[in-house]
This record gives sequence, C-alpha cells and structure tokens, in this order.
Amino acid sequence: MAEFSQAAVTHSKEGQALLRKMGRLMIAVGLVITLVNLVSAIGLRPGGIALVLVGAALVALTRVGQYGWAAQTFCWGLLFVSIVGAFASQGVGSVSWVALPIAAILSGWLLSRRAASFFVTAGIASLLALFGIQINGYPFTGVSSPVVVAFALIAATLVSVLIGRATAEAYRVQLHRVGRSEAALADAQALARIGSWTMDPFTRKAEWSTQAHRIFGIQPSGLVEYAQFLERVQPSDVALAEAVWEAAGRGEATCENTYRIKVGQQVKWIRTIAQFVYDENVKLNGIFGTHQDITEQKEAQDQIESLAYHDPLTGLPNRVLARKRLDQALIAAARHNHHVAVLYLDLDDFKHVNDRYGHNTGDLLLKAIAERVRSCLRAEDSLSRLSGDEFMVILPRADSERLISQACVRLVASLESPFEVDRVQLFCSFSIGVAVYPQSGTDCETLMRNADTALYEAKRQKGGYRFFEQEMNTALVHYLETRDCLRLALERGEFELYYQPQIDLSTGQISGVEALVRWNSPDRGLLLPQQFINIAETSGLIVPLGRWVLGEACRQAAAWWAASVPFQSMAVNLSSLQFNQGQVESDVSEALQDSGLAPALLELELTESTLLQYDHSVLDTVARWKAKGIRVAIDDFGTGYSNLSYLKRLNADKLKIDRSFVLDLIQSHQDRAIVQAIVQIGRSLGLHTTAEGVENPAASALLLSMGCDSAQGYYYGEPMPALKFEQWLTAYLTPS
Repeated sequence: MAEFSQAAVTHSKEGQALLRKMGRLMIAVGLVITLVNLVSAIGLRPGGIALVLVGAALVALTRVGQYGWAAQTFCWGLLFVSIVGAFASQGVGSVSWVALPIAAILSGWLLSRRAASFFVTAGIASLLALFGIQINGYPFTGVSSPVVVAFALIAATLVSVLIGRATAEAYRVQLHRVGRSEAALADAQALARIGSWTMDPFTRKAEWSTQAHRIFGIQPSGLVEYAQFLERVQPSDVALAEAVWEAAGRGEATCENTYRIKVGQQVKWIRTIAQFVYDENVKLNGIFGTHQDITEQKEAQDQIESLAYHDPLTGLPNRVLARKRLDQALIAAARHNHHVAVLYLDLDDFKHVNDRYGHNTGDLLLKAIAERVRSCLRAEDSLSRLSGDEFMVILPRADSERLISQACVRLVASLESPFEVDRVQLFCSFSIGVAVYPQSGTDCETLMRNADTALYEAKRQKGGYRFFEQEMNTALVHYLETRDCLRLALERGEFELYYQPQIDLSTGQISGVEALVRWNSPDRGLLLPQQFINIAETSGLIVPLGRWVLGEACRQAAAWWAASVPFQSMAVNLSSLQFNQGQVESDVSEALQDSGLAPALLELELTESTLLQYDHSVLDTVARWKAKGIRVAIDDFGTGYSNLSYLKRLNADKLKIDRSFVLDLIQSHQDRAIVQAIVQIGRSLGLHTTAEGVENPAASALLLSMGCDSAQGYYYGEPMPALKFEQWLTAYLTPS
C-alpha cells in the first residue's frame, strides 16, 4: 500500500477533502437507495447497503489520516457495488451504470498508474465472469441482454478510467507547478528571512509559513496561538508588538512595527507588516502580513550610526552627536529654567607626545585620558571628543558658578597623576574654556563658539580654566585679524630686521649683534615684536616667519663680514614651535649655505622652555650645531626653570640675563643678587654672560663690577635698520 499512499493527489488537500466528502455522499446515497427499495415494490437490494458500508469505511479511514487506504477502499468498494448491482439489477436501471464509471474515473485520478490498471483489469474480469455465468445457464433476472449490459459497462469503464488518468495527469502537473512556486517562495522567504502569516482577528489564531516558525523558533504544529507569539517578545517591547491592534482600531489599511524577540539566548530584531481586511461596515474581518528577521540589518545600521556619531578611537560621541545632545540639554533647560555649562577641554602641548613617542602612543594616551575624565563626571553629564586633543563636556542643571568651578577643578586634577602608556610615564594638563546658558548664549552654535573663545584665553594664560566674558570677543577679533594680516604680510614681504649692538663691558668693543624683527604694516604702521609675536606663536605662523628671519640675518651678517664690519656674531632667536612644527635644523643649514656665512659667526638663542619641552631632540640638534661651530645662547635665563643640569648637558656658549632683572638693578637688592648669581654660574661653567635692557651708565658700571661680560640696551644703541646701524657703527667707532 505504500505505492498507493504516495499518490500525489491523496497527499493534496483537495484530494483529501474530496475523499471525505465522497464518503459522506456515499452514505447518504446508499441510505436513500435502501429507503426507496424498502418502501417500493422492488424490495431490499444489496447495492444501497453496499454504498453505505463503503461510505462508512471511507469516512472512518479519512478521520484517522489513512488517505491512501481510503482511496483504495473508495475505488474497490464502488467496483464491488457495481458488480453486485449488475448481477442483481433490472438491466439499465442498475446502479452499476453510475457506480462503475465513477469508480473508474476516481481510480484513474486517485490511484497510481499500476493500481488503476489493476482496477480496470479486475472490473473487466468481473464483468466477463458475469457473462460466463449467463452462458452457463444462470440468466439475469432483468429484461436487458446480459451481453449488452456486460460490454456496455466494460466500454464505460475503459472510457472512464482514461478520463480519470487524463484528469489526474493534468492535476499532477498543476500540483508540480504550484509546488515549485511554493518552494521558490519558501526559498525566497528563507533568503530574505521573511515569514508570512494569516490571522483570524476573533480567535487571534494564526497560520504561519515555515519561515515564520523558523524565525520565532516555534515548532510547526497547527495554528499559532497569540499567546505563543507574545511569549517570544521582549517584555519591554510588548507594547510595540501590539501596536497592530491599535492601528486596526483606527481603521488603518496597514501597520508596520519593529520590536525584539528572544529565541533561546539570542535576541532578534523583527519587523512586522500587517494588512487589515474590513467588511462594508469597516469591521475587521481578517489580518495577514509578514514577519522579517532584520537583526543583521539592525546591527549594520547600529554600526553605521556608531561610526557616524561616535569617535572611533575613544568611543565617545563626536561633534555631530555632541551638538544634538547640547540641543536637547538646552530644550530641557529652557523648559525647566535650568542652566547648562559647556566646557571646552584642550590638552596642553599634546603634539609633543606625538612628535616624541609616535601617534600610536598618542592614541593610547587619548583613550586613557577619555576614561579618566569620564570617571569624574556625573551620570547626566556628557563627554565628547571634538577633534584631535579637544574634548567637550556638557553639564546640565549647572545652576551655580561654584558647581561649574568644582567640575573644572576635578577635570584639571584628574590629569595630575601620570599616565603609564607603552611603559612610559606621561604627564598631561588641560586648558578649559567655559560658556554658560543663558548668560553666554542661548543656542548651540553661540555657546560652543564662546566656550572656544574662553579656551583660547585659558591657553593664552598657560592653562587652568576661564569663564567666557564678552570682552574676550574683542580680544578674539583682534587675534583673528592680526593672524590674517600676518599671513598676508609674509606673502607681501612686510617684515624688516632691526639690529641691536652687544658691547663688551671690559673693552667697549662690539662683541655681537642681535637681529630683531619688525612689522611694517601699511595699515598699522611699524609694529614691535610684543604686538604680534604671541599671535604668530599661537597661530603657527612663527615657523615661516622664523625661517625668513634666520635667512635674512645670515644674509646681512655675511654682507657685513665681507665689508669688514667688526662684530663677533649675529644672534637670532629661535621659537620652540620651530623645533616642534618646523625643520629648524635644515632651515639653519640652508640659511648658512645660501648666505655663505661662516657657522662660527652665527649665534642661536634658545629659551629654557624650549630645552625643557623637547629634551633629547633639542640636545641632539644643538650638539650637531656645536660640532659645526655655531654658537648657542640661552635667552632670558632666570625667568624659567633655570635647570642647571641642562646647562651642563647643553654645552652652551652664553647666558643672557633677562631685562626684567636689569631694569631695577640699581634700586633692587633682589635683582642685584639674582644677576650676581647668574654671573657666578656662568663663570663657574665657563659661559659668557650678556645682560639685556641696560639703559643707563650706572647699570653698565655695576654689571662690569659684577663680572658680567657684555650688555645690550638703549644706553648703547636701540634696535636699528641695517643702514642706520651702519651709520651708528661708524659714529661709535669714530673717536670723539
């Protein structure tokens, strides 16, 4: 029976439904025939009873799911009825004329080809047997010729089975096409992770596709209860999943919602699209739609959003997300009448870390700083990274200056202890600019700009934190205008060198010349260094400006030396930024080569802060300069750290005593003690000492008595252009 039970038709829903209906129909027809026989003069006949028995067997087998056996019972049962009817019939009134063709058609449709052939053979054999009975003297009781009855039934059987086979073949082709379409749909749903479903809105039971079952991890076993569906939904997302009923209540045509489910230990994101079917009274009659597993898309979207809104190095919000959070904080502050503080944090001299230890160490340091800063903020505070070494903190509900100041102090203090990065101890510090809503601005753009302005002031004052003040805008405008004019001045060649003589105190001879830059601005006139050098330093323009000063000073010194002007060296100041951002060593080499100046005639002045900031890199560069014969002076000695170990390691030639100790030398005992100490240090280490800012003969005489080697200042000669310096020199060397 396995061959029969595998027939395509009996495994289709349509074939199974047909068997159930035919069983009930046979019972009804059999009962009617039997009843008619009983009430008529014909009497009880076996055909009606046989139909009832076959129908009852058919119903019983379909109820227990034995559709293969049901098909067999149906066909062979009808054959039995037909033979019985033909044997006991009244000719053309026999039930066989109906039962046998039907049995033949259905055998060709419901049974396999082999089974159908066997059925036809059995039917014909039975009819021929009846014919043989007639020939042997057992005539029919009917009026028709048994030969006619037998062969007419045989013809009807053959035609009917052919009709059944043709119908079955056409049906099987159609089933195959439908099966392929269903398989293709199932494959497409599996690839797209989409499952379809249909729900009865009254019972809330749904029929799900295989893929829908697979997505939710529910075994296919009939209709899916709504409670089974909700069991999978994350508790916090149940309201989202049930939004479909609210949409139906509003009479909407469709509804789309997204929520999370949990299948085992895995959390999935699901997008459900539902379509509603309403009757003419807009009453909900049905719901159908799809479930789609969008976990991968959601994870990819989250990753894209993370990249769009977060700094990839520290994981902190970037500038875009920081602005959004600030906008939200301002809306909440306006609603509840709170203050919001915006803090701009910038690491002091962070570039030195990258230059000395490399960008990998710098990145690790930034991550460590971000973690440490985050640890000292409140839960509602927001930290973001705006750019390389610049961070922003948003303090909501910052309703007192004291609270904001305490936060700034915590942030500054958080960097006091060193960071251990790549087995190197690194020290960092913050400069912080603060802008407060609504005093410093009422919108995101203004607050961030004013916090940046306050940061500029804090950095100009060498660290700490500064609250924004309106006067800072004036200073910022001046800075920006001067910076832009400086850039144009470099392009237009508006700078000029002035030269100030250095006098040997013991002989009165010229020991050297210092080159000092001036800016001949067409709009502002002649500007002294103190009016623009700080801005040049802050903006980085000091690098190209310092390169120009170095080249021009060497050119002028070479010209004077060729003209036999008596001087021992040309002193040029170097900025720390020229070591940091420029290529100062190559700049010096090019200036000497282009001018033809002997290295021994060049004196380079470095500040103590430059030496401390760059340590080994500066010492190595200075050593190479010294090897070439270039002289090195430490400028403004005594105003910085005055680290004596650097004097020993640097092997400098000169100490320059800052003018702040010389101006009140006559009146101030402390200044005299400091100057005397510097002179003694110089003598002990074999260093030449030069005092700056000498403006009267008394100071000159006192310095000579202290043992100072040389001096410069307005008492001897002010800084002068090259031509005027030559005139002054001629007059100075001419005996009076």
